[in-house]
Amino acid sequence: MNNLDNFIVGVSKQIVYLKNNQIMNGDINESKKIFDELFQKLLKRKKFALDQYIWKELYTLSLYFYNNTKYIGDIPIVMVTKHNDIVPWYMQQFSKKQSTDTILHFDTHADMNPIKNSILLPGNKNIQEIQNIVWDIGAAISGTIFTTGQRDYVWCMPSWLPDKNIIIDYFLKPYRKIIKFYTNTSFNDNTIDINFTNKINGDKYNKNIYSKIRTGRLTDKQYRNMVDLIKKNGNTYILDIDLDYFVCNGSKIVDFDDYFEDPFDVQSFYRTEKIYFNQDIPRETTDIKSAAFKKYNNNLNKEIQNINKRIKDFLHLIKSLKKDGLTPSLISICDSTNIMFQDCQTCNSISNGYVPDNLALLVHYKIFEGLQKLFNN
Repeated sequence: MNNLDNFIVGVSKQIVYLKNNQIMNGDINESKKIFDELFQKLLKRKKFALDQYIWKELYTLSLYFYNNTKYIGDIPIVMVTKHNDIVPWYMQQFSKKQSTDTILHFDTHADMNPIKNSILLPGNKNIQEIQNIVWDIGAAISGTIFTTGQRDYVWCMPSWLPDKNIIIDYFLKPYRKIIKFYTNTSFNDNTIDINFTNKINGDKYNKNIYSKIRTGRLTDKQYRNMVDLIKKNGNTYILDIDLDYFVCNGSKIVDFDDYFEDPFDVQSFYRTEKIYFNQDIPRETTDIKSAAFKKYNNNLNKEIQNINKRIKDFLHLIKSLKKDGLTPSLISICDSTNIMFQDCQTCNSISNGYVPDNLALLVHYKIFEGLQKLFNN
């Protein structure tokens, strides 16, 4: 057996031991220690193409530790695989302490989808009912606003989206079954043009700001706009992160008109098509000298370099906000991956594979580690 096989077999045995003997039945702190050692081995090895299945398996195991992480420094945090799962958590947090903090939402998607029966969300304390109503992963932010109160909202867009930077007024109006989102400019099929100098049907309303800022190309003016939006509501903000802000499966944009007419998921720059090994040919071995594998390996390494730069730019932005006296009051991190039905029942997710599962752990780790360095006391 060659050295390559020895490494993979050795790591595989440790993963099996961790899953069967530690995570389910052992000490959680000892399990985390073993997990961290495995992760560092893979990280140091830097053979992301060859080890893609190990990265995927280790990512699945990492989900077991999410519920044991409650804070970064003194900031409450929640980590989920499905973005809509943040809604009950935010509802619980705001039941303890009300605030009007601005939401900074880093995501390839706005997550402002309309919600059927959304009129049942405000004031609702039934977590299961909230989860059933906000079942759509694309309603994470609209669901959060409906349950915690209207507030300013900044969609921090990645550079691969063609949306223009905008700042528009909005307000919410409850109807018999749903809460509608109105703006002072046409925004989508669910809104109408209104004049904010007038009342709607004689009702009073509270005006808030909805912003789109392409943070992949943040200018000084855009940064100051972000700072001003946060400061007008205090010195803290809600930091909501979807990992597909850093890498996202989807389609390449060919025609910009198609993007705006028919909503579809956009692929991040330098997205790498995965090579599948040992699928159909008995005893097929990984030929690391083949042209196909070398191309995949080179493309994946290039993509990871770009992902690392996006993470660096993101953390620099959060650090800049901290220097301006602005820190998160709450943090949520969503992986947006497909997790099949395994032992981790609360992590199950289908039709949510925006982030490639072989890269999810790497991105999650670097984001979490970077935030720890910024906010751990």
